[in-house]
Amino acid sequence: MVSMLIIPDIHARNDVPNEHLEWAGNLIIDKKPDYVVSLADLFDFPSLSSWDKGKMAAENRRYAYDIDAGVKAQERLFKPLTDYNRARKHKYQPTRIFTMGNHEHRLFRAINDDAKLEFTIDPEDMQLYSFWDEIVPFKESTEVGGMFLSHYFPNGLMDKAISGKTVGAALIAKMHRSAAQGHSHVLNMHTEAGVDGNRMWGLSCGWWGHETQVEDYVSKTIQKTWFRCLIYLHNLENGNCDPEVFSMERVKELYA
Repeated sequence: MVSMLIIPDIHARNDVPNEHLEWAGNLIIDKKPDYVVSLADLFDFPSLSSWDKGKMAAENRRYAYDIDAGVKAQERLFKPLTDYNRARKHKYQPTRIFTMGNHEHRLFRAINDDAKLEFTIDPEDMQLYSFWDEIVPFKESTEVGGMFLSHYFPNGLMDKAISGKTVGAALIAKMHRSAAQGHSHVLNMHTEAGVDGNRMWGLSCGWWGHETQVEDYVSKTIQKTWFRCLIYLHNLENGNCDPEVFSMERVKELYA
């Protein structure tokens, strides 16, 4: 059996505080999971957004600001781990997995759409391999302890994310295995037993945006359905686990 801390979408930007990432880092030290998993959209990349390109809202955006925000977010997330290991002979080193999201994919799409940007902007700018042991490409998944992990799992001919009010149940119905994803910012958990008796979990893991953070691409009504949290999986084996939800309020009370 293994343990895992899942960190859902962060959407780091230079106009948003990031102390909540250090709170998450302190939870890592306290719980000492075997695995730390980011479900991506850690980088927000508003400068590379295509949906509001050329609009007034896109003024003053800069790629350099986006890179700086994402790198600082990773540094702050793992600062408690760095500080903890600095004074110890026996280091605590969880396996760290990053599943590439659609916001990180904006960088690759920008290069593909405008070839002259190649070598001017570069995926290496994100410094992912400085912080993570495994990088999972966008729309692909990795598996730990029978739990499949991805930013989101594509569904149907349109290749869109599995979603809906009961996304946890939909994950199991469509994938027939335990799966955890981010993307929707909604917290939804569902479990059922397979025909072999093994228990499956479908997890939509919320998001980890700062408590003051507002996303301008979706209505405030929709954002009220989002849930800020971290998910800790105890006793993960063959897809079964004991999930524990750490709300933003709870983590803030512990570590702020």
